[in-house]
Amino acid sequence: MAALHSILHLTAVPVLGVVTAGVVRSAFASGLTAGKALAIVLLEGLLCFLYFGLGLMFHEGAHGHLGRNRRLNEILFNLSCLPLVVVPSLFRFLHRHHHRNPNSPEDWELCPEASGPLPGPARRRALWRLVVLGGIERGRIQQRMISDPRSPLPESVRRKARMELHLMGIVLVGFAGCWMLLFGATSYLLVYGVPAIVGSWLLVWLQLVEHFGMEQGLRPGATRDVLPHGRFQSFLYFLLFNVNYHAVHHADASIPGRSLPSAHDAWIEDRLERGLAVPFTFPSYFAAFRQMVPILFRELRGDSSPGKKLLEPEKAEEAVG
Repeated sequence: MAALHSILHLTAVPVLGVVTAGVVRSAFASGLTAGKALAIVLLEGLLCFLYFGLGLMFHEGAHGHLGRNRRLNEILFNLSCLPLVVVPSLFRFLHRHHHRNPNSPEDWELCPEASGPLPGPARRRALWRLVVLGGIERGRIQQRMISDPRSPLPESVRRKARMELHLMGIVLVGFAGCWMLLFGATSYLLVYGVPAIVGSWLLVWLQLVEHFGMEQGLRPGATRDVLPHGRFQSFLYFLLFNVNYHAVHHADASIPGRSLPSAHDAWIEDRLERGLAVPFTFPSYFAAFRQMVPILFRELRGDSSPGKKLLEPEKAEEAVG
């Protein structure tokens, strides 16, 4: 199921891109009408969603859940990383650290939003860049990790990541040249440039909603859960590999996305029976976003210091109540 889901998603990206390129070419050839402008806007929105979905796909692939066959999983994982210029081996390495040390200074994936070693002013500037630039800033930070010999990454990881990044650059430059020869530079910008930037920006904000201001370490309070209400939300989250069930995913990363809804229910029931804490849950990502934003902007203004717990567990439900 996950493999078919991923193949359909990966196929939809170029197909929708060619359709968008055709509409853009038609608009330039015969004039931009209101109908064509609306079609371009709608197609752009769908492309942004698809590129955002690629981020959740390579997240699933990093855990080995895109196919029962390991080789198929690796092919789909690498293909989903390519459009967003995410270095596969580096992402997998950093994501494992994220699962071992969520929201802590050792969580190198969530840099700089995790309480890292940066002094206050420098951390605020880094957070502002991340909030505004999204995936561009995340990529710059990770590229610096690859190139800087003083980075915490092992040399073997840095060497492999540099090689993969060079190969990705060759493929993407070749793709850009071929696309612009066939469809033009404006089409390339609309079909690839804008959706890739917006999709990677949304991925950063998703991570902020999931983790910013939450507890450090392997505990339910380290993340925000979003539970679907209604069939449309359930279907939408299914398309996004059920990443909304984030606490049970952190509790057991071996559970594939398709199984997270049932695993979440069983996990919550078990914890309640044993009198253990359960994760903070929200009825929608917008509700989780509303609860996270004041914490984020307090940090951006310098009202809280790095390393300080930004959200006390007992106050989390009050913040959304």
